[in-house]
Amino acid sequence: MTRWLTIMLVLSCFVQAQGPPKYHTGKLIQMESVGCVIAETRQDTAPASVVNCEEYVLEAEGVLFHFRLRDPKHAVQLPVGHTAQYRIDQGHFFLKVEKKEQEFVVVSMEPRESKVPAVRSAKVNHLQ
Repeated sequence: MTRWLTIMLVLSCFVQAQGPPKYHTGKLIQMESVGCVIAETRQDTAPASVVNCEEYVLEAEGVLFHFRLRDPKHAVQLPVGHTAQYRIDQGHFFLKVEKKEQEFVVVSMEPRESKVPAVRSAKVNHLQ
């Protein structure tokens, strides 16, 4: 009997561990173009190049996420002003918009005290 219970317990752990990922909901409230450094993966010692990439702000419950696409070479426009689903899994940030999931790099996080994101003096966006 205890052997049977042990087997059932192990099987239920596997089933529960492989369930669908849990998403949280947030709102994309801002996008700005910033300079990103891209390191080339070549054998020679080529310097890293700077390109423009989009940095987004996601307003979630209690926190504002500032994030960029992991690979700026494959830029994608996210719908600012719309809701998006996100999940954090083992230190990786995934965003799901219109049934597509992509991995992003979180640049910074800040506590959300109001519905308006904090304006950083170092960056001026096109909306100001």
